[in-house]
Amino acid sequence: MQATAVDALRLIAIGFAAAGVTPLVSAYFQALGRPRPSYLLSLGTLLAIKLPLVLVLGHEMGTTGIWIAIAGGEVTSAIAATLVLHRASGHGLVGTSRSPRPIVDGVDGGDTG
Repeated sequence: MQATAVDALRLIAIGFAAAGVTPLVSAYFQALGRPRPSYLLSLGTLLAIKLPLVLVLGHEMGTTGIWIAIAGGEVTSAIAATLVLHRASGHGLVGTSRSPRPIVDGVDGGDTG
């Protein structure tokens, strides 16, 4: 039992390293007012990557396959999110086209009218 837990934790640790990338990229798109890529990353990676991996590897390899699938799903989702972000930034779909307004005496320089 302890050996199984140790193996599981080692596999899950790999996934933890990449687990925050997809939600971070998703939140970035949401903050830009672009809900479609955010939604596709959040739901798409779950349905298209993580769930099939868990089903297939869990069936083929048992419990160890599930742990591998969880870690592999996180890494694969992080790669997919990075590719979506890179593609969107290459097409000028992310970021701003204007320079930020300076902050002067605590006022952000916005419209006062």
